[in-house]
Amino acid sequence: MEKDCRMYHLFVGMALAATLFLTACTSRQESKLLSFYDVNRTEKLSVPFDEEGKEFAKLRDLDAREMEIKVDMPFAKAVKAGYEKSAEKINSQLMEMLLKKSGSLTTEEAVEKFMQDVKNEFKREKVISIYYKHRKGYAEFGMENVLNYRLEEEEFTGGAHPYTTTTILRFNMMTGDFISLDQICPLAKQKELKEMLLAKLMKDNHVSTMEELNQLGILEMTDMFVSKNFSLGEDSIEFYYNEYDIAPYAYGPCTIRLGYEDIHKLGV
Repeated sequence: MEKDCRMYHLFVGMALAATLFLTACTSRQESKLLSFYDVNRTEKLSVPFDEEGKEFAKLRDLDAREMEIKVDMPFAKAVKAGYEKSAEKINSQLMEMLLKKSGSLTTEEAVEKFMQDVKNEFKREKVISIYYKHRKGYAEFGMENVLNYRLEEEEFTGGAHPYTTTTILRFNMMTGDFISLDQICPLAKQKELKEMLLAKLMKDNHVSTMEELNQLGILEMTDMFVSKNFSLGEDSIEFYYNEYDIAPYAYGPCTIRLGYEDIHKLGV
């Protein structure tokens, strides 16, 4: 029974991958199913230093601890009748995955609660004098009927430099369903996909050996892996690696693009 279940999920995943890749090879029409509206909030907060932090403040000539939080995120709404449920499902998942808030809230309520959580976190800190958290979302169309949702985050909570990260999610706009890596490339084929990504990474950096790649600071502290941060473009898949994922901060984020014709070589 368990084996039959695994085979069923493998078949469904391969069928979805084949459908998506076939669609990518056809002429794409701009989506008329969904459009997007922005939820945009900015707040600033100033909190006096407590007794423990006054010495810290005096040394740095500070009067108070300052924070700023910005959220600018697009959310889906139906353009074509019959796709209201798809928009609601996408929004619910965006709130749960990116804001850690229940999908039963409105998008405005979810953003407000997220911002309140950030303010409460800041108030609990003792010595951080400058604090900010910015979140900017982008709704991008690529493969037909696929939404690639990109969230760029930048935050500073103390340290040598701000921390930036990008999260990419994918949704079927017709159903509202999230599209996972396993649905695009079954687990049994992901080792080959990893090798393909490594080969493309080496080619993009004009090296032919792992030693040369390591000398650039890439994959010195970790092994290659298939990023779950990817977008389904019109003619290629973009695998995105944040700072520190496979290279140091100085190298920056890394993007590896594979054409759909390359993915077909895996037999999916």
